[in-house]
Amino acid sequence: MKEQTADKIIRKTERVFLYAQVVFSWFIILFGYGYALRALFTHYDRIADNIFYTVCFCIIGLAGQKLMLRASLEELREAKKQDAHE
Repeated sequence: MKEQTADKIIRKTERVFLYAQVVFSWFIILFGYGYALRALFTHYDRIADNIFYTVCFCIIGLAGQKLMLRASLEELREAKKQDAHE
C-alpha cells in the first residue's frame, strides 16, 4: 500500500516536472523571438549591430523551438502513453 502511494507521488511529480519543462521551453522561445524583434526595431549606431543581435536572438528562439520544445513534448507524450498502459 505504501509503495503504491509512493509510486503515485513520484509519477505525479514527474508529470509536473514535464509540464514545467514545456512551459520553460515556451519562455525560451518567447525570450529569443521577443528580443530579436526588440533588437530589430531598436536604433543602434550601426545597422550591423541590429542585424547581429537579431540573428543571435533568433538562434536562441529557434534552438528553444527545435531542440527544447520538441524533446519536452515527446517526453510528455511518452509519459502519457505509459500512464495509459498502466
